[in-house]
Amino acid sequence: MIVLVPRANIEKFKSQKNDLKSDDHSVAKSLAEPLAGYAFTHRTIYSSFELSHSFLPAPPQEIEGKSPNFSQSGLKAWVLS
Repeated sequence: MIVLVPRANIEKFKSQKNDLKSDDHSVAKSLAEPLAGYAFTHRTIYSSFELSHSFLPAPPQEIEGKSPNFSQSGLKAWVLS
């Protein structure tokens, strides 16, 4: 699964939490994990899963031109097979 966390979501999180010290990667991870967890726990085809994280400067080619499988509060997620 690839979760796109827009810059606006990161900035909004920092502003709402009055947290200017957290780095963007930790904020993106905090925002993405609930969506990924929801997607995996609400689909019976995923009997088990493990979350890992990568941070890319641009969206990967695998999602180019594809609609997300999940979206929530500005975040978008694609399930890759």
